[in-house]
Parts: sequence; C-alpha cells; structure tokens
Amino acid sequence: EVFVTLRGSHPTTMEISPYLFSQSKEEMHVYLLQASGYKCTSIKLSRIASVTIVDELAVFTDAEQQIFQKMLDYGVQFYYGFHEQPVVLRLTKQGQKLYRKIYLHRPIPTQVDQNVYTFNCSYSQILQYFSRFGGEVDIVTPQEIKQQIYNFHNSYIKNVNNESK
Repeated sequence: EVFVTLRGSHPTTMEISPYLFSQSKEEMHVYLLQASGYKCTSIKLSRIASVTIVDELAVFTDAEQQIFQKMLDYGVQFYYGFHEQPVVLRLTKQGQKLYRKIYLHRPIPTQVDQNVYTFNCSYSQILQYFSRFGGEVDIVTPQEIKQQIYNFHNSYIKNVNNESK
C-alpha cells in the first residue's frame, strides 16, 4: 500500500494499492494501475507528485485482477466498472468506414459479424469513441449505453435549439 499525492489545482492525497505500470495502446502516456475504494482505476504517471510507502501489503481480489486484465487488453486510460457487460452495436457502411479511419482510442472488437460488432472494453471508451458517429451507429445492448449516447446527442440538439431562439 502507498499514499500518493496527485498534482493539480487541488492536490489530492489518497491511499492506494498499486498494481503495475503500463502504457496506453497509443504509447502516449504511462499509467499506474491501482485499486482503492472498491474501484480499479489508472493514474497518469505525470500526475503523481509524491509517493509514501505504507507498511501494509497490497492484496487484490479475483474481480480486481480481472478488471486489471481488461485494462491491459483494451486500454489502461479508461475506467472499467465491475459489472460492465459486452457492448453490441451495429454500424452502417459509413460507420464502418469511420471505424477503420479513426484510430485514436479505437476499441478492439471481440467479435465481428458483418456490420455487428461486439466489444468487451470499457463503457467510457465506447461512449468516447462512438458518440461522434451519430446516426452511423446503433447500440444494440446494453440499454444503458444506448441511453447515454442518446442523451449526449439530445443535449446538443436542445442547446442548439435554445441558442437559435
């Protein structure tokens, strides 16, 4: 166990269980994978201002180790929840072109069947990547992700409509 102090306008100190260091897939940053407060997250190494070692052994549950493995497989810079299910979506022909074209933070599918893609990555990665696809993507499951993308686009439409009045 260690205490880390994070840089920022409001420096934060927290006790964490460090797991390992890893680079993002794009090799842009190095992250510390860690567990704290029933969550497994990553901290960009450049945000860590100081580290103090605590005389306590860090122990990880099987569920935490599974989350860490997903992070390593699909992207360490994203948040992964313990109860995230695979995301199934359908892409139009234009959506498939966009998927091939937009490289940065592109999620890796675990299965592709024609225009139906299944992803086992982070919900936050799916939201960040596919929100820009607009009508070129249809989230089949889970409903939670479909609703979040709908809310994202609906919020934009409401803002634009309010500005034009």
